[in-house]
Amino acid sequence: MVDENGNIITLFVEESTYYLEQFSTRSIPSHQGGTGGHKVGETKTVKVKITNAQLAGIGKVGDILKGNALTKLGELAGQAAVKAVGKTIARGAGTVAIVAGAIGIANAFIGNNGFQVTMTFKWTHFEHKIQGIDLYDWGLSGVKVVPY
Repeated sequence: MVDENGNIITLFVEESTYYLEQFSTRSIPSHQGGTGGHKVGETKTVKVKITNAQLAGIGKVGDILKGNALTKLGELAGQAAVKAVGKTIARGAGTVAIVAGAIGIANAFIGNNGFQVTMTFKWTHFEHKIQGIDLYDWGLSGVKVVPY
């Protein structure tokens, strides 16, 4: 990843996709009206480890993570998720913004080495008759932040 200052940040990212029946791919972008090759309900889990050093100035081990460090944690995790689910999810919302917002409400305690962020996405059918929205895309279904 590259941060806002152009510094390269190396992250460990693990991705798992759980298919309902058979192997399929996201071959048709959801914004083109296709299902993307996935079945509604399939899930994708993205785990990313972010070290304390990558969040410079976060405080002491055992303190609650807050402020700019919490925002940066969300941004780094969101950038890692982009490779797995695309730049936008849930009807066009920015993946980084959605993940950063979800992490922003976490009461994460600073660990000895850093944080593991586990994001779960579910392939969902978004439909809103009044606005004419009818598409398939990944939706964020959960975020868990734990120290390591």
